Amino acid sequence: MLHHHGLKLLADPTLKQTAVAAVAISALLPDQLRQNYHGLELLVNLQEKWPAFDLETLAKIVDDLHEQTGLGVRNDFPLVRRCQPVLDDTSVYEDGSINPTAIA
Repeated sequence: MLHHHGLKLLADPTLKQTAVAAVAISALLPDQLRQNYHGLELLVNLQEKWPAFDLETLAKIVDDLHEQTGLGVRNDFPLVRRCQPVLDDTSVYEDGSINPTAIA
């Protein structure tokens, strides 16, 4: 259940240096389950605070590694493609969630 704690785990003195932190960060990535509708924005915020975390570069590495597995299955939705809208411009990023201000 710790993967639902997101970036807050990076402030924990013990857990921030464990695989738990990596899992919590990866849970912010866009996926079919939509575990976190604001995950991409949080990852962009993380890269602003932690220069070693480069979302676009990491997404490209993940896509390259996926391709190298040689499964023979085309990846129609590579991670770079799913991350690109927020990398291009976070102000126009639309994740499909309900905007509470718009319905107020």
